[in-house]
Amino acid sequence: MKKILRRLKKNIFLLSCVLLLIVIYLNKNYFNNDLHLKNFEKNTIQNNVNNRNSINETVKFLAINKNNTDDSLKFLKLAKIYVNKNMLNNALLILKKSLLYTSDINILNMITLNIAKIQFQLNNQEQAIKTINSIYNYSWKSAKNDLLGDIFFALGYKNKAYEAWKNSLFFQDKVQLRDIINMKINNM
Repeated sequence: MKKILRRLKKNIFLLSCVLLLIVIYLNKNYFNNDLHLKNFEKNTIQNNVNNRNSINETVKFLAINKNNTDDSLKFLKLAKIYVNKNMLNNALLILKKSLLYTSDINILNMITLNIAKIQFQLNNQEQAIKTINSIYNYSWKSAKNDLLGDIFFALGYKNKAYEAWKNSLFFQDKVQLRDIINMKINNM
């Protein structure tokens, strides 16, 4: 009977140690990070978008939270806020820095596509073409060619624009986006 009680106490002790380790792990990796994200949103997105120091704080935050998909999405959101406020250079800076710390290929391509769009808006078409050509993933061909068509059209290369939009149309599954691309082709 004493052996059974001793074994039971030992098993309870081991189980409680495992549970404690799980709680510590969750606290470190999930709960504190969530608090940190809330502080990031409060300080950077809501209050200090017009403040140049907020960009530096954002870059520091990005360096601390490397390879985190949620953080990469936060930076896309912040870049969108900068674009909506017509602060394109700030958005470009945030997106370029976030490229260094993003590991997910689809988010990398999304960031790269947004960088190219901003470069296009800043009338830096040659750089936008170089940026957009760095996307090699097959699933991004439609978006890539659509933007290339817009850039070529802006540069006056109507034949190249037509070919890019036709390629985009070939890879596009969504009816609404196909309609938009067709409108671009028909308006040439």
